[in-house]
Amino acid sequence: MPHTKDTESRRRLVEFAEANGGALSRKQARTLGVAARSLRSEIDRGRLLADGRALRVVGAPPDTRARWVMALANSSPTCALDGVSSLNAWGLEHFDDLAIHLGGPQGARVDRSPDVRFHCQRRWLAEDVVELHGLRCIRPDVAAVNAALWLPTVRAASTLLAMTCQQDVCDPEELLRAARRLPGRLRRSKDVLAVIDEIRGGSESINELDFAHACRRHGLPEPDRQQALRSPSGLWYLDVEFTEYGVHVEIHGVHHRRPDRAYQDDLKSNEVAISDGLSLRVPSSAIRDDEDAPYEQLARALRKNGWSG
Repeated sequence: MPHTKDTESRRRLVEFAEANGGALSRKQARTLGVAARSLRSEIDRGRLLADGRALRVVGAPPDTRARWVMALANSSPTCALDGVSSLNAWGLEHFDDLAIHLGGPQGARVDRSPDVRFHCQRRWLAEDVVELHGLRCIRPDVAAVNAALWLPTVRAASTLLAMTCQQDVCDPEELLRAARRLPGRLRRSKDVLAVIDEIRGGSESINELDFAHACRRHGLPEPDRQQALRSPSGLWYLDVEFTEYGVHVEIHGVHHRRPDRAYQDDLKSNEVAISDGLSLRVPSSAIRDDEDAPYEQLARALRKNGWSG
């Protein structure tokens, strides 16, 4: 009977660990009903590896979730995934950071592994911590604002904030509430608030943010972003529109060259023409390189439709 009980405990432990990328904490093992002697036996037999308060099933290298589990297991229970790490846990894709970012209050015990970055938070609020599928995570709006402060450049921060809203990890109003908690003296506080204000105005990608900034530099009118065009063929979302002048601009990245995407772009352009609008296309590379030609063309289009600038 004891042997059967140990076998069942080990089965639960392995299943739980596999669901967490191959790792779990000693506390989680106890919650599963695995006795300390059973854990020691599994470690002695080479089935489990012990790393402080973390345990890992021997086999494949730990994946990202396992690394999160191990970092949290070896830190104070007040610590939580923060910044990009928390956003990835909440579902943010295509913005990765090899480091594991943990946030916590002053005096917290922290995993000292080389890939762990601990951010001591003077503005720490316990209600910002949420249990997400067994992981302690900072709320996505707070994590996004924190990440924007910690990233090396304002452009990287802008990209992250735009992607967070574009992928519906959180909405712009939530970001604004979180950002308003920042002390004004913090480096980049004003930049973060300005970017969030742009996103609230309709810019949902870094290209749209850059385009709006470039329009100001070239003395062009302020564009309306992410406008909807209703037509008999459906609802179309326009990247940028100068509504007062009937001029629409589509910002095209590399993915717009795919045949399926190019076809949809052509249909959208046709709908703009049918609605008596004037449609321009600007490659995203021209925005990144700050080339003048697209803005000279845009200025001519706007003047043709009544702009006096």
